[in-house]
Amino acid sequence: MKEPFLASVFTLSSHDPYLIPARYAKKFPEGTLEIHASVGYSDYALREFFKKVQSAPWFKNTIFVLTPDHTGISSDPFYSNNVGQYSIPIMFYLPGSLLKGSDSTTVQQTDILPTLLGLLGYNKPFFAFGKNAFDKTEKHFAVNYCGNMYQLYQGDHFLEFDGKKVSGFYNMKNDSLLQNNLYKTPTPVLLQMEKLLKAYLQTYEQSLVNNQMTLTNLSTGLK
Repeated sequence: MKEPFLASVFTLSSHDPYLIPARYAKKFPEGTLEIHASVGYSDYALREFFKKVQSAPWFKNTIFVLTPDHTGISSDPFYSNNVGQYSIPIMFYLPGSLLKGSDSTTVQQTDILPTLLGLLGYNKPFFAFGKNAFDKTEKHFAVNYCGNMYQLYQGDHFLEFDGKKVSGFYNMKNDSLLQNNLYKTPTPVLLQMEKLLKAYLQTYEQSLVNNQMTLTNLSTGLK
């Protein structure tokens, strides 16, 4: 492909029914869960991919992003609830750069575009529902929709909103298994998160319905 280019691949190797190529059938440990061998294969495939492309002329000038859409089956009950199911990594790899280590800041997949533009040094206005993951001045959060419920993750807290009212509010840090629903106590944090989520949904719906996902005539209350 002519440079510059954007390429992507969507893989299902570590997804039900967990099939891997026949020639690798006995190569990876079966483990204790049906997903384990396919995760071993996925790791192997990624290693082989990077071995192959590291000699490509574009390798050192490329940003690689790796992320899943949700977690897999696990023996840990945390990964079966609505927080654990979406506790996924987003990995940015720039060969030869100083970008190393890990960060526990809550981010979301819509943050990928602003983060890439930040890494590329792009300084012009653009439309996005995310934030630069490496911008420490921002108040980071994540939003998703699951089981007819809008969900907001911010700081130590997790909020569930059915489109009309809050039905769940939890301290993820102290209650990772979501056993203690605090939604009946309208604390300042709960009210702030409810307002943020409503503003986010309103901005998205109005932008979509009015075909205005551009900078023109756009105003939001997300700050």
